Amino acid sequence: MERHKSLISLSSEHHHGLVTAQKLKYGYKPSSSTDTEMTVDDKKEMLLKFSDEYIHKHFRLEEEILVPYLPDNEIIKRMLDEHVKMYELLYVIEVSDPDEALLNQYGEKLEAHIRFEERELFPLVEKSLTEEQLNEIEQKLKGENK
Repeated sequence: MERHKSLISLSSEHHHGLVTAQKLKYGYKPSSSTDTEMTVDDKKEMLLKFSDEYIHKHFRLEEEILVPYLPDNEIIKRMLDEHVKMYELLYVIEVSDPDEALLNQYGEKLEAHIRFEERELFPLVEKSLTEEQLNEIEQKLKGENK
């Protein structure tokens, strides 16, 4: 699906999120000659690293840069609600010894959230905003990614 240039950086981060979700759900990590199964500890470490590198900043950018341009509607409410729920589950994973099921649950939520944003939120942004507004968003996102 082709994205407006203003959303490409966020959409690209979604790709990394989908890869992480698949690893959480199916538990394989690439190696030089063969795929090896990830342990629960491997998955937790990978998720926390991904969270530090992507999730926190990504959610903040969506909330601080995209939301002010959009009408208050069910799509925005859902996005914000999912962010909160994912933060809460991430906290539980961080402070506990999660089992396979909990990490799988996070992978499922992460994948569903990304699909929702790509299929509903981003099309809403592209449809609702003017080219000028989309360009403003692009500049703000570029400023945050320096």
